[in-house]
Amino acid sequence: MEPSEHSEQQYQSHQAHDAIILVAENEENNRKLIEHILQTNGYHFLSATNGLEVLEILDRQPVDVVLLDLSMPLLDGYQTTAQIRQRPDGAHLPIVAVTAYAMSDDRARALESGCTDYLAKPFRPNELIEVVQRMLHLNRE
Repeated sequence: MEPSEHSEQQYQSHQAHDAIILVAENEENNRKLIEHILQTNGYHFLSATNGLEVLEILDRQPVDVVLLDLSMPLLDGYQTTAQIRQRPDGAHLPIVAVTAYAMSDDRARALESGCTDYLAKPFRPNELIEVVQRMLHLNRE
């Protein structure tokens, strides 16, 4: 491993310990899987099971990245994203659509609705961590 690669990994690890990720997923097994992957990789997280809970959490606590299921009760991911984007502190908040909607037009719709990135389920743990790291990098620029 090159010294610069090692330094980059240390930097990412340091970011992980400082970052707070909001996991919005109504399916308990999916939510627990995402939480486990985040925890194993040193991330702090908060959890919500619907869009209203997401908004309530954001009222109380700043977060660094939102991992948002598009298909949730009360407010779906599209509606939740729209409401986050209307907030002064939500305009640049990284929001990743994490969804089983895996068609190319689903990705386009998620991005057009205001999501920053898109991750299709099922995903591999390293894919989740890679998207979180990308979003943290964007958020810190």
